[in-house]
Amino acid sequence: MAIAILGFDPGLKVTGWGVIEKEGSNLTFLACGEIELSGALSFQGALSTEVRRIVENLTPDACAVEDFVAYPGSRKRPRRVPAVQDILMGNVMGIITNTICTVGLRPNMAIAPAWEIKKAVTGQRNATKSQVRDMVRRLLNIERWKSTTGNRKKNSSHCADALAAAIWYAHSLDVHKIIEVMSSNRQVDKTNGSQPES
Repeated sequence: MAIAILGFDPGLKVTGWGVIEKEGSNLTFLACGEIELSGALSFQGALSTEVRRIVENLTPDACAVEDFVAYPGSRKRPRRVPAVQDILMGNVMGIITNTICTVGLRPNMAIAPAWEIKKAVTGQRNATKSQVRDMVRRLLNIERWKSTTGNRKKNSSHCADALAAAIWYAHSLDVHKIIEVMSSNRQVDKTNGSQPES
């Protein structure tokens, strides 16, 4: 049974997303794109709306989100990012995961730190963005993916990171559990559909 996995790469300005299909040991690229966010307060509603639209249009069976980890800094490596950005990134993460849960994907949603995704895709936890992008292309057997957002670069690192999250999910988690959840959901739908109208 083939399953579709949706990955997200959260960002303050651009959030990447990508969908792959896993059937047995085969991975197939389906689609990817970017959600561009403005600095306005309304970005919360816009992000939630876009995530919901993507999930409803593509109907994935599972979802993976790259986690955001705040770096506290040290004497040798002081912080270069204002603390307010950590708060905003946490907000973005919350919006994405909450929206995913509200559309029914909570049982099959997983969150992983960037280093774990990089290691699953490239074998190196400190892989560069270009290394991740190249390995994603190789694993999905594509030379170039086209972002669905305007005229942004076709080889966007946001798309690559989102697809990498989906690949991590496909490699790391028990797909049989997903299939069981899918089967039970379909059985419930059939049962509900067969109920006579009152």
